[in-house]
Amino acid sequence: MNKMIVSERDDVRSNMQLLCDNNCAQCKIECAFKNMHPVLHPSQFLRADAFLPHRNLPKVEFLGRRMPKIIVSKKAYSQIYHIVDVAKKEVSWLGACSKIGDDFLIEEVFLFEQICYSDKTEMMGEGIAKKWQEFLLRKDGLDLCNRIIFWGHSHVWGGTNPSERDEIQMENIFSRSGHPSFVRGIMNKNGRMEFTIYLYDEGLKIADAQWFIQDLIDESMRSEIEREYNLLVREADYEVIVRNIKEDEKKKRSKSKKKRRH
Repeated sequence: MNKMIVSERDDVRSNMQLLCDNNCAQCKIECAFKNMHPVLHPSQFLRADAFLPHRNLPKVEFLGRRMPKIIVSKKAYSQIYHIVDVAKKEVSWLGACSKIGDDFLIEEVFLFEQICYSDKTEMMGEGIAKKWQEFLLRKDGLDLCNRIIFWGHSHVWGGTNPSERDEIQMENIFSRSGHPSFVRGIMNKNGRMEFTIYLYDEGLKIADAQWFIQDLIDESMRSEIEREYNLLVREADYEVIVRNIKEDEKKKRSKSKKKRRH
């Protein structure tokens, strides 16, 4: 059928050429073409294309409820701002977080003993244990301990996308805390906050969750945060970092030598 169409079109074109040579008007040529060969729609002779994967943008929708959001209290917002502003390197903190319907309210955050590097923080078990003891001295101590389901840290001037270490922290450590959900926050000095909500019991992770604040920065707490930061946080200097790298290299070389001997 296609060959017939082509041959008919060739005949039409040759006839049109004759008409054209006879000095016929363009409108007559077009009219002759339409009368001799009606235009066919592609659907009459074309097959459908094969299905190919497209660039997917998956979406998760909650049935019967809306997507959880993050609410940051005035106190927590001010604490986080001052911590990020004061810290010259990465620093971590834990926070009390309550469920309000489907949403998570970050009420206040707490610094603890740690060693800070330019690209990571080392959370010390003893420092966290001391902080828990301090919590238990409060009237709401036990309830507070059960509400520590927020881990935040600063990427200083870097982006707020989670690193592989950040993902491992949430999937292998905080997932074993016994809490059905946990919130991670990554902040930087460029004024960006990014939250991820982990719903462990449901096997869901809400990346870059929507968030909003209740109020603006409270400047009155800055001096206390600076005092606490200087007391609890140690910034590793460049010499210590280089020394640790050299020690790690020595250990690796000694291990490889032992393997060769065996």
